[in-house]
Amino acid sequence: MKAKTKWANHIAIAALTSILLLLTLYFTFEIFAEKSRQDFYGLSQVEFVSPNSKVEYIRFDQNDGSYEEHWRDVENKQERHDRYSKDGELINRLIVVDSGKTVISVGNEGGKLEAYTWELPSKDADENNELLQKSLIKEVKDQMYDKKWTLSKNSKLAKNNSVDEVESIEGEVKEIVQLDTVTGVPLKREVFEFIGGKEEKVLTETYQFIEGSTYLFEANVNAKEVPADDIVDQRRCVE
Repeated sequence: MKAKTKWANHIAIAALTSILLLLTLYFTFEIFAEKSRQDFYGLSQVEFVSPNSKVEYIRFDQNDGSYEEHWRDVENKQERHDRYSKDGELINRLIVVDSGKTVISVGNEGGKLEAYTWELPSKDADENNELLQKSLIKEVKDQMYDKKWTLSKNSKLAKNNSVDEVESIEGEVKEIVQLDTVTGVPLKREVFEFIGGKEEKVLTETYQFIEGSTYLFEANVNAKEVPADDIVDQRRCVE
């Protein structure tokens, strides 16, 4: 039986993006990355050390007040991505569990949450399984290697002198990153654009390792199971 609701179109979109979510990570690093590899600040000298049995949490705050939240549990190979309006209302939620095999898509239809779930084909599930074993926060730091960084005037922010603040300016874009010099983990990243001669913040990203819990990767609303054939048919309609 095919999904007949308006939300069916969102199923197709989620099906198309379930793998892309893991691949693109919603980061803007690739947009601003340079082709040449140059380090003014020795980022590569600080080895990345991630805590064991922790869930990675990344928050993206846009300048219009809207925001996104992303969790990845590398140990159990599952993740979740939420997108919210500037009023704090959930727009959509995408959850990938069972080592990348099962997708849960939650959408907001006029204030009412609707959820669907399906299993990905083996090829896509295997690709997810491989990607979910990688640290997102480490990838953030790795992408920073392609930029020219200098210490900012606010370096050594913490009392124990374990946090450096570095900045990079490329064209009309300026980035400021706070980095834990003990673990090599980035803590915060701010992106500014020079607009009309003024510096305007357009994005803030924060990174944390948090304690995991089961509820994080649950839809919190009854999800209707959708046959794989329905997803294929919906994808064809979108295409």
